[in-house]
Amino acid sequence: MLNFARFVVTRALMAAMTLVIVSLVVFSLMELVPGDCAERYLAFKNTQGSGISVADIELERQRLGLDKPFLQRWALWIVNAFQGEFGDSCILRVNIAQLLGDKFWLSLS
Repeated sequence: MLNFARFVVTRALMAAMTLVIVSLVVFSLMELVPGDCAERYLAFKNTQGSGISVADIELERQRLGLDKPFLQRWALWIVNAFQGEFGDSCILRVNIAQLLGDKFWLSLS
């Protein structure tokens, strides 16, 4: 019985480590995309072509929390994901959980 308990604990720890590593890789890949969410949103919002100031970009980065350190943003991302809060779309500013819920039922039909 002790060997089975050790096996289960070992597997659980390996699964947890795998999830942490995969989440770090995914979050890092999202960070490597050129530009950030603030720039994409402001570029989408700016349809008049009047230009986007650096101050506007910095203000939007602060609002989105992109001015925080990498690991702090990753930890917040993980906590929110476990709570089912995936944030808002960078472009549409619509809740992602709501978007997924709307499309989920369509994909089942």
